[in-house]
Amino acid sequence: MEGYHVPQTHPQLTLGHPESYDPDSLVYSVYEHGHSSFQLRPNAQAEKGRQVGVAEIDAIIESVHLLNAGLGAMTMERDVYVVDGMRNHPIPEGSTFGTELVKEIYRYAEGAGIKMPPPDPAALARWGGMFFHFPNYFVLPQYGNALCYRSRPIGDDPEACLFELWSVSIPAAGDDASRPVAEGPYAPDDEAHWPRIPLQDFSNIERQQRGVHTLGFDGPRLSHDYEQGITTMHRELDRYLAS
Repeated sequence: MEGYHVPQTHPQLTLGHPESYDPDSLVYSVYEHGHSSFQLRPNAQAEKGRQVGVAEIDAIIESVHLLNAGLGAMTMERDVYVVDGMRNHPIPEGSTFGTELVKEIYRYAEGAGIKMPPPDPAALARWGGMFFHFPNYFVLPQYGNALCYRSRPIGDDPEACLFELWSVSIPAAGDDASRPVAEGPYAPDDEAHWPRIPLQDFSNIERQQRGVHTLGFDGPRLSHDYEQGITTMHRELDRYLAS
């Protein structure tokens, strides 16, 4: 389950302060047929960055650069350009850094011919969230982009899968709209083809897989709040296999 790992998996994104992550800033939801999601609470995107100083703004900008360089999805070069322009951007009285950033992203999108969804709280709350479509598909939207995952079996081997990553964006006017070509497959430790963040995730998954095979491991205890999506997925798997 994407999102089912601790912040220390990507220590560079927390800039040395993983304790600053607040899981209660998210809304965790489950749906029929095994689907689930988490996303920012209403208005949290606009409120993000409230009462931050210059040092904090610089740290946010640095984390955006690290996400773009380490993933190549969700946050694209055009978003880095907009965020860099916020470094000395004045924050009006009564506003926040997050509110002004959203305004700048939409202002840039309008000029570039990027057809963004309406900037209402319901749409903005999905930025930075995760949406799981049972049984094997994930969408992680951000700034008019998304990182998509799909996992598929390899024969009947329960210890392996074909794991796909897609980086998608709302195109700007004049962008090449030709059909993309899939690359790979590549080994999960292939540093020549995977950026830093997927390599960290793949390593994390491998360690978890070894852990569940430990003789002393009887099963996990899942949180009723933060991990209810995993419980829902397994209940649907049980129902599907029993039908």
